[in-house]
Amino acid sequence: STSSLKPLTQTDSRSSKQNITDNLPPCWPAPLTSHQHLPCLAPMAPTAAESRLPLVAIVLATFASTLLLTPVAANQDVDALSALRRGLQDPNGELKNWDPNLVDACTWSHITCDRNKNRVTRIDLNKMNLSGPLAPELGKLDRLQYLEIDHNRLTGPIPRELAGLSNLKHADFSNNNLCGPIPTTGAFQRIPRSSFANNPRLGRKC
Repeated sequence: STSSLKPLTQTDSRSSKQNITDNLPPCWPAPLTSHQHLPCLAPMAPTAAESRLPLVAIVLATFASTLLLTPVAANQDVDALSALRRGLQDPNGELKNWDPNLVDACTWSHITCDRNKNRVTRIDLNKMNLSGPLAPELGKLDRLQYLEIDHNRLTGPIPRELAGLSNLKHADFSNNNLCGPIPTTGAFQRIPRSSFANNPRLGRKC
């Protein structure tokens, strides 16, 4: 007998196309529809260079933040020394190049900075005939190691803010006209009593 062929219905056609679609590789961002004929590309794994991009971005951001913070700290030093300068009388013009508009104080006379971050580490103002008070803002010079201001005509108290200078190794306040208590805490624990000598009013009320 002759076998009869069953006509392909629309439902069977959709089912057949669906089976073909189901066997295609996964696509991104969406799978192909039954009406699409372009080849479907499977997602590719990131290359080694691409996987390193987030790390590179973090390193660059850290470096940039360091560059931004350093000028801010250097300006802090400028502000502190400018406050000192405003209160002093300088008859010999020793501080005439202390320009508060500069980014840092490293080009100022009698000022020494470290080489890496342009922070003030040393002040040498001894024997300059300076008069006036010491500014409390000197306590912001957190990299200061040496403070030489002896043999002048400085007046007023020794700012207590200087006790917080953890890097201060040596300071000489001798041979001035300072008054008030002699600090003994913090950084002053490393300063010998001889550094306060020949201040007739030191230890007395100002």
